[in-house]
Amino acid sequence: MRRAANRGSGKALARGRKGATSGRGRRRTARSRVRATSRVLVSTALLLGLLVVLAWLRGALVERLVQVIMVREGALDRVAGGRALVARRETVVLAPADGVLHWLVVTGERVRAGTVVAELGNPMAVEAALRDQALLEQRLAEAGAALAPLEQELAGLRERLAQAAGRLRSATIRGDAAEVAQREAELGSVLAQHASRQADRLRIESTIHGLKENLRAQQQLVQGLTVRVVSPVAGVLVRELDGLEQTVAPRQLSRLSSRQLMAFEPRPGAPEEGQTVRAATPLFKVVDSLEAYACLALPVRDVEQLEVSRSVNVRFPDIHDDVVRGQVYHLGERERNGLVLVVVKLEEAPDALAVRREVEVLLVLETYRGTVVPRRALLGRNGRTGVLVVVRNTARFQAVEVLGGDARQVVVTGLPAGTEVVLNPWLLREGSRIR
Repeated sequence: MRRAANRGSGKALARGRKGATSGRGRRRTARSRVRATSRVLVSTALLLGLLVVLAWLRGALVERLVQVIMVREGALDRVAGGRALVARRETVVLAPADGVLHWLVVTGERVRAGTVVAELGNPMAVEAALRDQALLEQRLAEAGAALAPLEQELAGLRERLAQAAGRLRSATIRGDAAEVAQREAELGSVLAQHASRQADRLRIESTIHGLKENLRAQQQLVQGLTVRVVSPVAGVLVRELDGLEQTVAPRQLSRLSSRQLMAFEPRPGAPEEGQTVRAATPLFKVVDSLEAYACLALPVRDVEQLEVSRSVNVRFPDIHDDVVRGQVYHLGERERNGLVLVVVKLEEAPDALAVRREVEVLLVLETYRGTVVPRRALLGRNGRTGVLVVVRNTARFQAVEVLGGDARQVVVTGLPAGTEVVLNPWLLREGSRIR
């Protein structure tokens, strides 16, 4: 009985211990759950806070990065162009004789018909002839210097003659034979002196006359040793020749192809000062600056709107920004290289074209007028093209119609001038705050 009671009490004690242990485990599990829930809540709160901060930072950053401009009305040109060769009426002048070249006119100077442009001579022969000419001029000056005092002496002798004649006349009137003989001797002496000096004068005058004749002959000799080269026509003088004067000429333009035009390579060169040239050597050319043609090869797509006699605006970007009026003079056939030869006759060619064979040319094919917008401001939305405009500090999509433009700008309709447009719309969504 006692052993049974002991066994019963032991079982009860074991059950009590087990229950106490289970209670403590349940309490620990509950606390763990509370801590885990707290950590989740804290993490969620931190994440939400971080998202809020990031959103705020993004908004602040976007606000700083967004670029806005006010668009204005304007015009843009659709252009086509490239390297062009300039054709003009050019008169090439050849050397009329052998000789050493001496330039008198510089390139770009306008000359009249008959203007002396250069001289051809033999420097050694000319130098010797000039030395002889200078010697004659010196002798002529010395003779002239000797004649001046002789003229003064003769004037004095003439006065003395008059005085001696007067004294002889007085002595004759008085009848004093001795005085008459004395006055006659005095007059004879003065007459002899005057005759001698008069002979000297005639000799010097003869020498001067001979020297002048010799000097004129010598001057003609010097001139004969130098050949003058004159301009046969009026125009702009160009000393540089490029070898294309006869090839790229107005009368030849309709026979050229774009392939030939692109193969032409100007080779400028000019006879230099002091160079010995042979007769018939090309020396210079005179350009008719009133008539000029620009010849260039363009892709077929760029010439679809062009036709012969159509007026077209022409720009020369490497010369100036002005627009020059022109007229389509010739359109070649489409060639295998996909290019077409285009020749434009210029109405008022820039003066710089008179001395240039190659030039950069832009033909204005079409002009678009409207509101000018940077191309990077455009975006697509549901199949429509538009821009983000600023309406009450908010980005709003505004559909536009693009008329045309270039790589940087376009002209649109449907957008009033003075509207604020976002330049980098990829940073925003419609409805985003901008300011």
